[in-house]
Amino acid sequence: MGKKVTSTQTSRDPNEKALEQKLIKSLGTKVRLKHKGNKGGVLEIEYYSLEELDRIVERLL
Repeated sequence: MGKKVTSTQTSRDPNEKALEQKLIKSLGTKVRLKHKGNKGGVLEIEYYSLEELDRIVERLL
């Protein structure tokens, strides 16, 4: 018998998705926003070279 697969991912807030998309467009790279309710969250920004990291840092500062 096969195992039942359940999804642990809940639907994300549309505002969170929209903000993530704005960051992706603004920074030009993959961004993940993980909100943890009232406890804060994590913002992940990927880069693929040191030059790209420099460009992203310049945009953020």
